[in-house]
Amino acid sequence: MGLATHAMFVLAHRQISSALPFHPPADVVFYRADPKIPLNRDQAAESLTHFLESCRAERTIALRTMGHRRITDLGPRDPCALEPEMARRARVPYAGDPVG
Repeated sequence: MGLATHAMFVLAHRQISSALPFHPPADVVFYRADPKIPLNRDQAAESLTHFLESCRAERTIALRTMGHRRITDLGPRDPCALEPEMARRARVPYAGDPVG
C-alpha cells in the first residue's frame, strides 16, 4: 500500500462515523461538487500531521536500530527479513532467531 492510500485513511479515520451506515466511508475524502458528507479539513489536517510525525519517528527508530543516524547512511547491506522464507526469496539476511 502506498503512502497516498495511507494518507486517505488518516484523513478520514476520525470522521468515518459521519458517513456510516448510509454512505461509503470513501465519500468523506473524495471530492464532489455537492458533498453529502463534508470533510472537516482542520481535523483531517491534524490527523495527517500526527500520522506523518509518527512515520518520521518510526524511521528514526529503525535507522538507530541499524546503527545509522541519517537515511542517506543506508546501504545495500541493511535490508533483512523477519521471516526465513521471505529472506530466502529476497536474498537478504534473516533477522530472526537463528534457533527458532
